[in-house]
Amino acid sequence: MSWTELFLLSEGIERPDEAYDWLDLADLTDRVGTSWNRRRGIHVNKIYKHYDTFWGNSRARSESISEKQMGLRVERIVRQAHFAENKFKRRHILLKGINLVMIHGDGSANGHALPSKSGAIVWVAAECFHTALETKVFVTHEIAHGIHYREEPGFAFHTMEEKRLVWRQLITEGVATYLTKKALKVPDEIALWADTLPPDQLRSWMEACRNRERELFEYIERNFDSSDPSISLFYAADPNDIFAYRAGYYAGLKLIEKVCKENKIRDWDLPTISVDMLRGYVRSAFRNWNYVDNLQT
Repeated sequence: MSWTELFLLSEGIERPDEAYDWLDLADLTDRVGTSWNRRRGIHVNKIYKHYDTFWGNSRARSESISEKQMGLRVERIVRQAHFAENKFKRRHILLKGINLVMIHGDGSANGHALPSKSGAIVWVAAECFHTALETKVFVTHEIAHGIHYREEPGFAFHTMEEKRLVWRQLITEGVATYLTKKALKVPDEIALWADTLPPDQLRSWMEACRNRERELFEYIERNFDSSDPSISLFYAADPNDIFAYRAGYYAGLKLIEKVCKENKIRDWDLPTISVDMLRGYVRSAFRNWNYVDNLQT
């Protein structure tokens, strides 16, 4: 992780020139050991354009956060990024060329990544991280996206149609969730949701995904090459319907786990696999999936 290029952007994408002047960055550096660089123009315009084009929601309202609360969230994100860096290093995955950017967005997305000349830019929206566990899981998840795009930029997207491709989302979210699970040594449900759902609702969601696994996988196979905007597998739109409540993440995690097991792929090699090869592995995993055995585990 290139901490000399860690940027804190301004609140709201409509006001990119306002800085969080109330944050005592010198004090934060003392407490978390991070070198802050507030130079403008290196990644700022690219991030705002990317966010506004692919993630921002003009109808969304960002959570009202006090200066103190925002400062605490920023500090927590920085600490977790350090923690994730060490966890990935233990799995022989280095964060060279990856830069972390924090923004205060409109609450529509908690983060993602995009390739850059040096490697990748990972951005996180500080307003979306409410608890320590949520921060731990999803900051690690977004860094995993950065690792993947750095190693194989072909999995990134440049148009909305590319972003919505079912196969691309299935693989990239599966890889990010799998690497998060392995790095943090957490169970599936935590890697998928952290503590963003109440325990009873999380158990019900996991059970629904397992019980409807065949239906889910057959639906994904039929729509593998689709970019139909009505497909909601990777959104949290309707908690009463797993097909519109992040079931794509469950499917991606399960398929990537099977791919790694069957092909003896090490964690640090997974992000380096080419688009065509990994697509082929996933297609094969669909064909060889044993629903009965999986339901028994």
